[in-house]
Amino acid sequence: MKKLLLSFTMILFLFASAEARIINYGVKGGINFSTLSGSDWLVNSYYKTTFHGGLFLDVSLFGLLGVETGAYFSRKGYVDITETDAGDLIQESDYSFNYIDVPVLIRFRPIPLVSLFVGPQGSLFLYDSNVITDAEGNESQDKYEYDFSSYDFAVVFGTHTNLPFGAFITASYEFGLLPLYTDNKSIHNRVIKISMGYRF
Repeated sequence: MKKLLLSFTMILFLFASAEARIINYGVKGGINFSTLSGSDWLVNSYYKTTFHGGLFLDVSLFGLLGVETGAYFSRKGYVDITETDAGDLIQESDYSFNYIDVPVLIRFRPIPLVSLFVGPQGSLFLYDSNVITDAEGNESQDKYEYDFSSYDFAVVFGTHTNLPFGAFITASYEFGLLPLYTDNKSIHNRVIKISMGYRF
């Protein structure tokens, strides 16, 4: 019983040490589940599994509040599957849109170790890469038919949970607000992110 109590105390101490620092910085990365949505989006698209990663900086304010920012490479996009009426594959189109994301998030900690966050995110479009796979498994590169907007703006919200030894895990949703393409149609990025990070 004493060993169990001692172990529990040490774990709480590790968590408290991570929370007590006013300024933290480190690395964060993980998985994206992305697609497109909007009133002008008529494609029956599927979520695309991609990735993100980069550096972050957060500042604690008065213990309960904090501000976090960072710069992350983030691959977004969607998958479009064309099938016959019988359900046989005709082709699978895998569209990737690559960005640099810079969020500015306000974090609120309602209970120890767990925070909620929300805030704006600016994104700079870098390039796209698209792969078409036919029914025989042959792959080819495809030039996307639309011109992309140079930047995006989104609202991001989610949860943050501290782990021992400076590690943490976050889950968030990115709700794109600006049109994806230069024709200004209502088509926007939608991204679910699961991340793990480490504070130095």
